[in-house]
Amino acid sequence: MLFLVCCVALTADVLVPEIWGNGKTKDYPLWFWAGQQVLSGGNLYPHIPFEYIYPPLPAVLLAVPAWFGKIPLYVCLSLLNAAAWWMVAQFSNAMTGSGKIPGPWLFALPGFVTVTFVFDMFDLGQPNLMLLAIMLYGFWLLQHARPWMAGSLFALATALGLQHAPDLVCPQGAAADDVAPQGRYAVVHATPYYRYKRWTDDGWRRLVRELAARGLSVVATQGPDPAERAYLDALWSGDPSVIRTRGALEWSTLAALLKGAAVYVGPDTSVTHLAAASGCPTVAIYGPTSPRLIGPWPVGGLAEPWNPAGTIQHHGNVWVVQNPQPCLPCEKLGCEGHLDSYSRCLDELSARTVLSAVDQALGR
Repeated sequence: MLFLVCCVALTADVLVPEIWGNGKTKDYPLWFWAGQQVLSGGNLYPHIPFEYIYPPLPAVLLAVPAWFGKIPLYVCLSLLNAAAWWMVAQFSNAMTGSGKIPGPWLFALPGFVTVTFVFDMFDLGQPNLMLLAIMLYGFWLLQHARPWMAGSLFALATALGLQHAPDLVCPQGAAADDVAPQGRYAVVHATPYYRYKRWTDDGWRRLVRELAARGLSVVATQGPDPAERAYLDALWSGDPSVIRTRGALEWSTLAALLKGAAVYVGPDTSVTHLAAASGCPTVAIYGPTSPRLIGPWPVGGLAEPWNPAGTIQHHGNVWVVQNPQPCLPCEKLGCEGHLDSYSRCLDELSARTVLSAVDQALGR
């Protein structure tokens, strides 16, 4: 009964905004778009802001419920998540313990432990819970000496988008000699893809001054976008000591530059994840987004996940910095609810807090 109540509540979180609100956000509109693209014979991989990054098979499967409209599609996805949640609990119990039948509370334990993760999968519309159920079923089949069926399930998970990634591997084969300064240097990346993840201009300027005071040259990276370039031109115009890459680096060259840095500081964006994977001491500035969901992955992995909120968290070569206000992490598009919104948690994040993490990363 408790399971059914939770499933109804989680499904309502998906359907209520679509029926009576302004429409469900996160990945749900993307799934409907992908299904409609299949039905209309459109291109699944155009250059759009919210890019479809999965193989074709999920889009083909989504096309069936998408033909009936958004609501049937969202109901179908919610039912699949509910079934996957049930399967995860079943297989977790089946593959652990002594083989005895557990009591009702012990039987429900996997569900309680994973309830926050399950909520995120319902709310975000991501397929991780379904993929987890498929993988657990495959491991259960291996445990029962049925490798062919297990292999079929693993192949299905791959076809649905699960990548084989035992470790993070940065792009190789390039050197950063042309852009890396002599001596010790820091790399900063001030511009996330969306405004609501951006720290303050004053914070970045003070950070650069303090890095220079610590004897570090400062390299500022950026992408090729003209709007990003204009913003950074204004941000760094008063500091000629900042070395600008101006969006000219290939991904492998950027990885080499980051690997050689004494420290990297950046927001919740792709370059920060690349810095963490390169092994560079990485200071990641997070705002509305929970690092538990998409925090940087340090070299050697995470022994335990990032906490959703904290002032300074440290795992391996990564330090996550936040301004732990009561609403953090809200998982919203900033305080105004759109991509160009401000975020109070970032606007009020002090340079002193960020510098404290930087000094830890530098071993000071």
